[in-house]
Amino acid sequence: MEDCSFEEEIQRIRDSLKKMREATDDEWFLSHLRGISNSVENIQELYEEALRYNGAALKDRDRFELCYSQLAGLNEQFTAFGRKRPESACGSFKAQQVNRVLEPLKTLMEQDMGIELSLISEENEQTYSDVSLLIRTYLDLGASFAWRHYKKKYDIRGREVPSLEYGYGHG
Repeated sequence: MEDCSFEEEIQRIRDSLKKMREATDDEWFLSHLRGISNSVENIQELYEEALRYNGAALKDRDRFELCYSQLAGLNEQFTAFGRKRPESACGSFKAQQVNRVLEPLKTLMEQDMGIELSLISEENEQTYSDVSLLIRTYLDLGASFAWRHYKKKYDIRGREVPSLEYGYGHG
């Protein structure tokens, strides 16, 4: 496929059809018909590529927004736990639930930012303050990620804020 835009391919088809209406030579007519066929195939490839790109981006965005809002809720819970008993152990069940939310965010943000993020250890019980710190780290990185990719700002509760206001993790 030649590198050209959708509009350029459409213009090629229009030009070829215009010339074909005036053509009298069958061989010339057939060669232009082949050119139109190739242009239509190029348009189909451009269209399919756009669908793949937009579908993947939309899927990642939906997944990000869902996990980010869940993470904001977990932040509130673990902050409250941390205030009451900061050095108490979190427990493996709670760690698993938090990791279910962190894993998709970890995958998206590690690929984008080129950094390695941690999950909560399910074997060595983490304290509520440790878990809270890790969640806040993900919230900060997630806010930066959302701004760069989606031009959205979020507050500490995971709610989108108007761009004129400052959200959590933005300067």
